[in-house]
Amino acid sequence: MKRIAVALIGLLVAVGVFACNASAQESAGSEEADKLHTQVVELFHEKKFKEALPLAKRAVELREKTLGLSNEKTLASLKNLAAVYSEMKKTGDAVAVREKVLEAEESLYGVLSIKLSDNLSKLGWANVHNRDYNNAEKAFRRNLQVKETAWGTESKELLPALNDLALFSKRKNEFESSIGYLKRMVAIIEKQDSNSLDLAESLADCSAIL
Repeated sequence: MKRIAVALIGLLVAVGVFACNASAQESAGSEEADKLHTQVVELFHEKKFKEALPLAKRAVELREKTLGLSNEKTLASLKNLAAVYSEMKKTGDAVAVREKVLEAEESLYGVLSIKLSDNLSKLGWANVHNRDYNNAEKAFRRNLQVKETAWGTESKELLPALNDLALFSKRKNEFESSIGYLKRMVAIIEKQDSNSLDLAESLADCSAIL
């Protein structure tokens, strides 16, 4: 019995040491990720994208390992990495990371959360630059959907999403669709402020397309 008791105590001590070591490693990894995140932001503002890229990748790797994908810090590092890829014209990589951002946001906030909006717009344009117009349109339409869910169908908050769709349709030479989105923008702006500069710009865009 004494031997069994000693063995159990030894096992518990070993498990405790292992847990402490793992916790220390996680803490160190988290601190390193925080430092890397700050460095990436600084390099990005300095337009040193090539130098920022490996640091951004490492920050994502560390945060996914220590915090998991469904975490706001991991999300911030993923957005940094996507932005760096976009600036470096690495469109395929930018799309892949933006899709990962979307997955994390859906898990954190829900599939119709307004918090998905900014990334959906950027995912749409990343797909445009990657010449994937089908997925670009899906992202732009979904962005409009989440905004309509959050704000209703006549809110000024819809204007950026409608503008994305208008520009995207114009890019594909689908002028009737583009004008349709611009007219909807005009109707929303008119209802809010008939003297708005946004209204004048939207009318000018409609006129140019016509």
